[in-house]
Amino acid sequence: MFVVGGMSSISIEIPREAIEQIAREVFEQMASRPVASREIGDDTRAEIRALQILSNKPYLNKQELALYFDCSERSIEEWSTRPADKNPLPTVRVGRDIRIKREKADEWMEREGERFWRLKNLKEAS
Repeated sequence: MFVVGGMSSISIEIPREAIEQIAREVFEQMASRPVASREIGDDTRAEIRALQILSNKPYLNKQELALYFDCSERSIEEWSTRPADKNPLPTVRVGRDIRIKREKADEWMEREGERFWRLKNLKEAS
């Protein structure tokens, strides 16, 4: 028997068998409910595959870099045309296309993160 009671003077004794029966019923109800599918959809599977490929490519184009950074192609354009003192994305133009060495993109992103927090702290201090 379990005794349930709190600060009040009322206490209720519940037989162990009753608690176990309630627990079984709750478990059965939970087990019978449809569980969100653990399988991933085709779109997600394709995106994962694309990211796996990108993480092994030595050079990325603008579209691939946008996917790799999870941003828009326009952001890639803007970052690559920044002035030298604003941490420009180190890209190379091949005709109209932008290319970047993936290793350099990773290094740039780390510098950009540091730059972001530095600027944020400066704004908060003033």
